[in-house]
Amino acid sequence: MIAKRFKFPKIDNITLLILVKFLTSLYFYIPYMTLYFLGLGFNYIQINSIWGIIVFTMFLAEVPTGILADRWGRRRAIQAAIFLQFIGELMFLFITDYWLLVLNAVIAGVGFAFSSGALEALIYDHLEVINREDQMSKVMGQVNSAGFIGFILSFGISSLLIQNINQNNIRSAILATVVSVGLGFITTQFLKAGKAANEENQPERRIKEIFKDGWVVLRDNHKLQHLILLSILTIAFWDYLSSLYQPYFQKIGVPDPLLGFTLALASLFAFLAARNVHIIEKIIGPRMSLLIATLGPGLIYLILFLNRIPWLGILLVALFRGFNALKHPLFASYINHQIASHSRATVLSMINMLAGLYTALMGIVIGAVAEQSLLGSFFFTGLVVSVSALFIALDKSSTFSKR
Repeated sequence: MIAKRFKFPKIDNITLLILVKFLTSLYFYIPYMTLYFLGLGFNYIQINSIWGIIVFTMFLAEVPTGILADRWGRRRAIQAAIFLQFIGELMFLFITDYWLLVLNAVIAGVGFAFSSGALEALIYDHLEVINREDQMSKVMGQVNSAGFIGFILSFGISSLLIQNINQNNIRSAILATVVSVGLGFITTQFLKAGKAANEENQPERRIKEIFKDGWVVLRDNHKLQHLILLSILTIAFWDYLSSLYQPYFQKIGVPDPLLGFTLALASLFAFLAARNVHIIEKIIGPRMSLLIATLGPGLIYLILFLNRIPWLGILLVALFRGFNALKHPLFASYINHQIASHSRATVLSMINMLAGLYTALMGIVIGAVAEQSLLGSFFFTGLVVSVSALFIALDKSSTFSKR
Protein backbone atom coordinates (compact mmCIF):
# COMPACT_ATOMS: atom_id res chain seq x y z
CA MET A 1 0.00 0.00 0.00
CA ILE A 2 2.79 2.42 0.94
CA ALA A 3 4.68 1.53 -2.22
CA LYS A 4 1.61 2.37 -4.30
CA ARG A 5 1.15 5.73 -2.63
CA PHE A 6 4.79 6.75 -2.84
CA LYS A 7 6.18 7.62 -6.25
CA PHE A 8 9.87 8.14 -6.89
CA PRO A 9 10.59 11.48 -8.51
CA LYS A 10 11.18 11.29 -12.24
CA ILE A 11 14.85 11.72 -13.07
CA ASP A 12 15.52 13.26 -16.46
CA ASN A 13 18.64 13.16 -18.61
CA ILE A 14 19.98 16.47 -17.31
CA THR A 15 19.90 15.27 -13.69
CA LEU A 16 21.59 12.02 -14.70
CA LEU A 17 24.28 13.85 -16.68
CA ILE A 18 24.98 16.13 -13.70
CA LEU A 19 25.48 13.01 -11.56
CA VAL A 20 27.67 11.38 -14.26
CA LYS A 21 29.79 14.53 -14.52
CA PHE A 22 30.28 14.60 -10.75
CA LEU A 23 31.19 10.91 -10.42
CA THR A 24 33.59 10.94 -13.37
CA SER A 25 35.39 14.04 -12.03
CA LEU A 26 36.42 12.44 -8.73
CA TYR A 27 40.11 12.17 -9.60
CA PHE A 28 41.70 11.39 -6.27
CA TYR A 29 45.18 10.70 -7.66
CA ILE A 30 45.68 13.74 -9.94
CA PRO A 31 47.72 15.80 -7.41
CA TYR A 32 50.20 12.91 -7.23
CA MET A 33 50.08 11.53 -10.78
CA THR A 34 53.50 12.80 -11.86
CA LEU A 35 55.10 11.40 -8.70
CA TYR A 36 53.41 8.05 -9.37
CA PHE A 37 54.78 7.88 -12.91
CA LEU A 38 58.25 8.89 -11.74
CA GLY A 39 58.05 6.08 -9.21
CA LEU A 40 57.30 3.66 -12.05
CA GLY A 41 60.52 4.75 -13.77
CA PHE A 42 59.13 7.04 -16.47
CA ASN A 43 61.00 10.23 -17.33
CA TYR A 44 59.56 13.72 -17.78
CA ILE A 45 59.55 13.46 -21.58
CA GLN A 46 57.44 10.31 -21.41
CA ILE A 47 55.10 11.81 -18.82
CA ASN A 48 54.65 15.07 -20.72
CA SER A 49 53.91 13.17 -23.92
CA ILE A 50 50.64 11.84 -22.47
CA TRP A 51 48.58 14.98 -23.07
CA GLY A 52 50.02 15.40 -26.55
CA ILE A 53 48.96 11.85 -27.47
CA ILE A 54 45.49 12.45 -26.03
CA VAL A 55 45.05 15.69 -28.02
CA PHE A 56 46.30 14.08 -31.24
CA THR A 57 43.98 11.09 -30.77
CA MET A 58 41.03 13.42 -30.11
CA PHE A 59 41.89 15.33 -33.29
CA LEU A 60 41.75 12.13 -35.35
CA ALA A 61 38.68 10.72 -33.59
CA GLU A 62 36.48 13.83 -33.23
CA VAL A 63 34.61 13.63 -36.53
CA PRO A 64 34.26 9.79 -36.68
CA THR A 65 32.92 9.67 -33.11
CA GLY A 66 30.60 12.62 -33.79
CA ILE A 67 29.18 10.83 -36.85
CA LEU A 68 28.71 7.66 -34.80
CA ALA A 69 26.95 9.68 -32.10
CA ASP A 70 24.48 10.99 -34.70
CA ARG A 71 24.09 7.50 -36.16
CA TRP A 72 23.87 5.42 -32.97
CA GLY A 73 22.39 8.09 -30.73
CA ARG A 74 23.94 10.46 -28.21
CA ARG A 75 23.06 8.21 -25.26
CA ARG A 76 25.12 5.33 -26.63
CA ALA A 77 27.99 7.66 -27.46
CA ILE A 78 28.09 8.94 -23.87
CA GLN A 79 27.97 5.38 -22.57
CA ALA A 80 30.90 4.49 -24.83
CA ALA A 81 32.83 7.55 -23.61
CA ILE A 82 32.43 6.74 -19.92
CA PHE A 83 33.17 3.05 -20.51
CA LEU A 84 36.45 3.97 -22.20
CA GLN A 85 37.22 6.34 -19.32
CA PHE A 86 36.61 3.46 -16.88
CA ILE A 87 38.91 1.14 -18.85
CA GLY A 88 41.58 3.84 -18.93
CA GLU A 89 41.49 4.41 -15.17
CA LEU A 90 41.53 0.65 -14.54
CA MET A 91 44.61 0.33 -16.74
CA PHE A 92 46.49 2.80 -14.52
CA LEU A 93 46.65 0.07 -11.86
CA PHE A 94 48.57 -2.23 -14.21
CA ILE A 95 50.80 0.14 -16.23
CA THR A 96 54.46 -0.83 -16.03
CA ASP A 97 55.76 -0.08 -19.55
CA TYR A 98 55.62 3.07 -21.66
CA TRP A 99 53.69 1.39 -24.48
CA LEU A 100 50.86 0.72 -22.01
CA LEU A 101 50.91 4.40 -21.08
CA VAL A 102 50.61 5.31 -24.78
CA LEU A 103 47.73 2.85 -25.23
CA ASN A 104 46.02 4.35 -22.19
CA ALA A 105 46.36 7.86 -23.66
CA VAL A 106 44.84 6.69 -26.97
CA ILE A 107 41.88 5.13 -25.14
CA ALA A 108 41.40 8.38 -23.20
CA GLY A 109 41.54 10.44 -26.39
CA VAL A 110 38.85 8.34 -28.10
CA GLY A 111 36.71 8.53 -24.96
CA PHE A 112 37.00 12.31 -24.76
CA ALA A 113 36.13 12.55 -28.47
CA PHE A 114 32.98 10.47 -27.98
CA SER A 115 31.75 12.71 -25.17
CA SER A 116 32.76 16.10 -26.59
CA GLY A 117 29.85 16.51 -29.00
CA ALA A 118 27.39 13.92 -27.70
CA LEU A 119 26.95 15.40 -24.22
CA GLU A 120 26.06 18.89 -25.48
CA ALA A 121 23.83 17.42 -28.19
CA LEU A 122 21.87 15.27 -25.75
CA ILE A 123 21.36 18.21 -23.37
CA TYR A 124 20.18 20.55 -26.14
CA ASP A 125 17.86 17.89 -27.57
CA HIS A 126 16.26 17.43 -24.15
CA LEU A 127 15.78 21.18 -23.71
CA GLU A 128 14.37 21.46 -27.23
CA VAL A 129 11.68 18.88 -26.47
CA ILE A 130 10.49 20.81 -23.39
CA ASN A 131 10.89 24.21 -25.12
CA ARG A 132 13.67 25.35 -22.80
CA GLU A 133 16.56 25.61 -25.25
CA ASP A 134 17.06 29.24 -24.19
CA GLN A 135 18.32 27.82 -20.87
CA MET A 136 21.25 25.99 -22.46
CA SER A 137 23.86 28.21 -20.80
CA LYS A 138 22.25 27.64 -17.39
CA VAL A 139 22.09 23.87 -17.78
CA MET A 140 25.62 23.59 -19.18
CA GLY A 141 26.76 25.66 -16.21
CA GLN A 142 25.06 23.21 -13.85
CA VAL A 143 26.64 20.20 -15.55
CA ASN A 144 30.11 21.77 -15.59
CA SER A 145 29.81 22.94 -11.99
CA ALA A 146 29.12 19.33 -10.94
CA GLY A 147 32.51 18.45 -12.41
CA PHE A 148 34.21 21.25 -10.50
CA ILE A 149 32.61 20.02 -7.24
CA GLY A 150 34.07 16.61 -8.01
CA PHE A 151 37.53 18.13 -8.44
CA ILE A 152 37.28 20.10 -5.20
CA LEU A 153 36.14 17.10 -3.15
CA SER A 154 38.57 14.62 -4.68
CA PHE A 155 41.57 16.94 -4.31
CA GLY A 156 40.65 17.45 -0.65
CA ILE A 157 39.97 13.78 0.08
CA SER A 158 43.21 12.74 -1.66
CA SER A 159 45.20 14.33 1.17
CA LEU A 160 43.46 11.89 3.54
CA LEU A 161 43.98 8.89 1.28
CA ILE A 162 47.65 9.75 0.71
CA GLN A 163 49.08 10.99 4.00
CA ASN A 164 52.42 9.41 3.12
CA ILE A 165 53.41 9.63 -0.53
CA ASN A 166 54.32 6.19 -1.86
CA GLN A 167 53.26 3.97 -4.75
CA ASN A 168 50.82 1.86 -2.72
CA ASN A 169 48.97 4.85 -1.28
CA ILE A 170 48.73 6.54 -4.68
CA ARG A 171 47.48 3.26 -6.12
CA SER A 172 44.70 3.26 -3.52
CA ALA A 173 43.68 6.72 -4.77
CA ILE A 174 43.65 5.38 -8.35
CA LEU A 175 41.41 2.52 -7.20
CA ALA A 176 39.00 5.02 -5.62
CA THR A 177 38.88 6.85 -8.97
CA VAL A 178 38.18 3.56 -10.80
CA VAL A 179 35.21 2.94 -8.49
CA SER A 180 33.78 6.45 -8.96
CA VAL A 181 34.09 6.31 -12.76
CA GLY A 182 32.54 2.82 -12.71
CA LEU A 183 29.56 4.24 -10.84
CA GLY A 184 29.38 6.97 -13.47
CA PHE A 185 29.20 4.35 -16.22
CA ILE A 186 26.40 2.51 -14.39
CA THR A 187 24.51 5.82 -14.16
CA THR A 188 24.71 6.29 -17.94
CA GLN A 189 22.63 3.13 -18.38
CA PHE A 190 19.59 5.08 -17.13
CA LEU A 191 19.90 7.80 -19.80
CA LYS A 192 17.07 7.99 -22.31
CA ALA A 193 17.43 8.48 -26.06
CA GLY A 194 16.89 12.08 -27.14
CA LYS A 195 13.51 12.42 -28.83
CA ALA A 196 14.41 15.59 -30.71
CA ALA A 197 17.03 13.75 -32.71
CA ASN A 198 14.76 10.78 -33.51
CA GLU A 199 17.57 8.60 -32.29
CA GLU A 200 15.73 5.35 -32.78
CA ASN A 201 15.84 5.97 -36.54
CA GLN A 202 19.43 7.14 -36.71
CA PRO A 203 20.99 3.74 -37.63
CA GLU A 204 19.17 3.96 -41.00
CA ARG A 205 21.17 7.06 -41.98
CA ARG A 206 24.39 6.44 -43.87
CA ILE A 207 27.67 7.74 -42.48
CA LYS A 208 28.39 9.62 -45.71
CA GLU A 209 25.03 11.39 -45.47
CA ILE A 210 25.63 12.42 -41.85
CA PHE A 211 29.08 13.81 -42.67
CA LYS A 212 27.71 15.69 -45.69
CA ASP A 213 24.91 17.26 -43.62
CA GLY A 214 27.43 18.40 -41.01
CA TRP A 215 29.76 19.89 -43.63
CA VAL A 216 26.89 21.77 -45.29
CA VAL A 217 25.94 23.35 -41.96
CA LEU A 218 29.51 24.56 -41.39
CA ARG A 219 29.89 25.77 -44.98
CA ASP A 220 26.61 27.70 -45.31
CA ASN A 221 25.87 29.09 -41.84
CA HIS A 222 27.88 32.32 -41.63
CA LYS A 223 26.60 33.15 -38.17
CA LEU A 224 27.82 29.78 -36.93
CA GLN A 225 31.19 30.34 -38.62
CA HIS A 226 31.53 33.65 -36.79
CA LEU A 227 30.74 32.03 -33.44
CA ILE A 228 33.21 29.21 -34.07
CA LEU A 229 35.98 31.65 -35.00
CA LEU A 230 35.43 33.71 -31.84
CA SER A 231 35.24 30.57 -29.69
CA ILE A 232 38.50 29.14 -31.03
CA LEU A 233 40.54 32.34 -31.09
CA THR A 234 39.64 33.09 -27.45
CA ILE A 235 40.76 29.69 -26.12
CA ALA A 236 42.63 30.59 -22.93
CA PHE A 237 44.89 27.48 -22.64
CA TRP A 238 44.10 26.60 -19.02
CA ASP A 239 45.83 23.22 -19.39
CA TYR A 240 49.08 25.00 -20.21
CA LEU A 241 48.71 27.56 -17.41
CA SER A 242 47.97 24.79 -14.90
CA SER A 243 51.43 23.36 -15.61
CA LEU A 244 53.30 26.65 -16.05
CA TYR A 245 52.01 28.27 -12.86
CA GLN A 246 54.01 25.84 -10.70
CA PRO A 247 57.50 27.04 -11.76
CA TYR A 248 56.08 30.58 -11.88
CA PHE A 249 54.99 30.28 -8.23
CA GLN A 250 58.47 29.09 -7.26
CA LYS A 251 59.91 32.09 -9.07
CA ILE A 252 57.75 34.59 -7.12
CA GLY A 253 58.14 32.81 -3.76
CA VAL A 254 54.85 30.95 -3.24
CA PRO A 255 55.38 28.10 -0.69
CA ASP A 256 55.17 24.62 -2.26
CA PRO A 257 52.30 23.43 0.00
CA LEU A 258 50.09 26.12 -1.58
CA LEU A 259 50.35 24.61 -5.08
CA GLY A 260 47.56 22.13 -4.36
CA PHE A 261 45.56 24.73 -2.45
CA THR A 262 45.66 26.99 -5.51
CA LEU A 263 44.24 24.22 -7.71
CA ALA A 264 41.42 23.57 -5.24
CA LEU A 265 40.68 27.31 -4.94
CA ALA A 266 40.65 27.62 -8.74
CA SER A 267 38.14 24.75 -8.96
CA LEU A 268 35.95 26.51 -6.38
CA PHE A 269 35.98 29.73 -8.41
CA ALA A 270 35.15 27.74 -11.55
CA PHE A 271 32.22 26.08 -9.77
CA LEU A 272 30.80 29.41 -8.63
CA ALA A 273 31.19 30.90 -12.11
CA ALA A 274 29.63 27.95 -13.95
CA ARG A 275 26.78 27.71 -11.46
CA ASN A 276 25.83 31.38 -11.89
CA VAL A 277 26.64 31.97 -15.56
CA HIS A 278 22.96 32.30 -16.51
CA ILE A 279 22.44 34.96 -13.82
CA ILE A 280 25.44 36.93 -15.03
CA GLU A 281 24.21 36.67 -18.62
CA LYS A 282 20.75 37.88 -17.62
CA ILE A 283 22.09 40.90 -15.72
CA ILE A 284 24.74 42.21 -18.13
CA GLY A 285 23.70 40.61 -21.42
CA PRO A 286 25.27 37.97 -23.69
CA ARG A 287 27.91 40.12 -25.39
CA MET A 288 29.26 41.62 -22.17
CA SER A 289 29.19 38.18 -20.48
CA LEU A 290 31.30 36.70 -23.27
CA LEU A 291 33.64 39.68 -23.23
CA ILE A 292 34.31 39.19 -19.51
CA ALA A 293 34.68 35.40 -19.93
CA THR A 294 37.25 35.75 -22.74
CA LEU A 295 39.02 39.03 -22.00
CA GLY A 296 39.41 38.21 -18.28
CA PRO A 297 41.91 35.34 -18.78
CA GLY A 298 43.84 37.35 -21.37
CA LEU A 299 44.29 40.30 -19.00
CA ILE A 300 45.26 37.95 -16.16
CA TYR A 301 48.09 36.55 -18.28
CA LEU A 302 49.38 40.10 -18.75
CA ILE A 303 49.10 40.86 -15.01
CA LEU A 304 50.94 37.62 -14.18
CA PHE A 305 53.71 38.80 -16.49
CA LEU A 306 54.15 41.88 -14.27
CA ASN A 307 53.29 40.40 -10.86
CA ARG A 308 55.86 39.41 -8.23
CA ILE A 309 53.52 39.22 -5.20
CA PRO A 310 52.90 35.60 -4.00
CA TRP A 311 49.32 35.99 -2.68
CA LEU A 312 48.28 37.95 -5.78
CA GLY A 313 49.64 35.18 -8.00
CA ILE A 314 47.43 32.63 -6.19
CA LEU A 315 44.36 34.87 -6.51
CA LEU A 316 45.00 35.55 -10.20
CA VAL A 317 45.28 31.85 -11.11
CA ALA A 318 42.03 31.14 -9.23
CA LEU A 319 40.28 34.06 -10.95
CA PHE A 320 41.57 32.85 -14.31
CA ARG A 321 39.84 29.51 -13.80
CA GLY A 322 36.64 31.27 -12.78
CA PHE A 323 36.53 33.55 -15.83
CA ASN A 324 37.37 30.64 -18.13
CA ALA A 325 34.52 28.54 -16.70
CA LEU A 326 31.99 31.11 -17.95
CA LYS A 327 32.93 30.69 -21.59
CA HIS A 328 31.85 27.13 -22.44
CA PRO A 329 28.23 27.35 -21.25
CA LEU A 330 27.76 30.66 -23.09
CA PHE A 331 29.19 29.56 -26.43
CA ALA A 332 27.43 26.18 -26.12
CA SER A 333 24.10 27.99 -25.97
CA TYR A 334 24.68 30.19 -29.03
CA ILE A 335 26.39 27.54 -31.16
CA ASN A 336 23.84 24.77 -30.50
CA HIS A 337 21.02 27.10 -31.45
CA GLN A 338 22.51 27.27 -34.96
CA ILE A 339 22.67 23.49 -35.52
CA ALA A 340 19.87 21.12 -36.53
CA SER A 341 19.39 18.18 -34.20
CA HIS A 342 19.99 15.40 -36.74
CA SER A 343 23.63 16.50 -37.32
CA ARG A 344 24.37 18.23 -34.01
CA ALA A 345 26.94 15.78 -32.61
CA THR A 346 28.80 15.67 -35.94
CA VAL A 347 29.01 19.47 -36.26
CA LEU A 348 30.07 19.88 -32.63
CA SER A 349 32.80 17.28 -33.17
CA MET A 350 34.00 19.13 -36.26
CA ILE A 351 34.20 22.32 -34.20
CA ASN A 352 36.09 20.51 -31.43
CA MET A 353 38.50 19.10 -34.01
CA LEU A 354 39.31 22.61 -35.25
CA ALA A 355 39.68 23.83 -31.66
CA GLY A 356 41.98 20.90 -30.88
CA LEU A 357 44.16 21.64 -33.90
CA TYR A 358 44.47 25.31 -32.89
CA THR A 359 45.24 24.36 -29.28
CA ALA A 360 47.93 21.88 -30.34
CA LEU A 361 49.64 24.33 -32.70
CA MET A 362 49.47 27.21 -30.22
CA GLY A 363 50.71 24.88 -27.49
CA ILE A 364 53.89 24.29 -29.48
CA VAL A 365 54.38 28.04 -29.89
CA ILE A 366 53.67 28.76 -26.20
CA GLY A 367 56.06 25.97 -25.19
CA ALA A 368 58.77 27.37 -27.44
CA VAL A 369 58.34 30.84 -25.96
CA ALA A 370 58.35 29.39 -22.42
CA GLU A 371 61.66 27.65 -23.13
CA GLN A 372 63.18 31.08 -23.72
CA SER A 373 61.20 32.95 -21.07
CA LEU A 374 58.45 31.69 -18.76
CA LEU A 375 57.16 35.22 -18.20
CA GLY A 376 57.41 35.88 -21.92
CA SER A 377 54.98 33.02 -22.58
CA PHE A 378 52.46 34.73 -20.27
CA PHE A 379 52.83 38.01 -22.15
CA PHE A 380 52.52 36.36 -25.57
CA THR A 381 49.47 34.27 -24.63
CA GLY A 382 47.79 37.18 -22.87
CA LEU A 383 48.24 39.37 -25.93
CA VAL A 384 46.77 36.75 -28.30
CA VAL A 385 43.75 36.03 -26.07
CA SER A 386 43.05 39.71 -25.24
CA VAL A 387 43.19 40.91 -28.86
CA SER A 388 40.93 38.04 -29.97
CA ALA A 389 38.45 38.77 -27.17
CA LEU A 390 38.16 42.41 -28.22
CA PHE A 391 36.51 41.29 -31.45
CA ILE A 392 33.50 40.37 -29.29
CA ALA A 393 33.29 43.97 -28.05
CA LEU A 394 33.50 45.25 -31.64
CA ASP A 395 30.82 42.81 -32.89
CA LYS A 396 27.66 44.74 -33.77
CA SER A 397 25.73 41.87 -35.32
CA SER A 398 23.10 39.59 -33.78
CA THR A 399 25.63 36.76 -33.45
CA PHE A 400 24.91 36.23 -29.77
CA SER A 401 21.13 36.16 -29.94
CA LYS A 402 19.39 32.89 -29.12
CA ARG A 403 16.37 33.52 -31.26
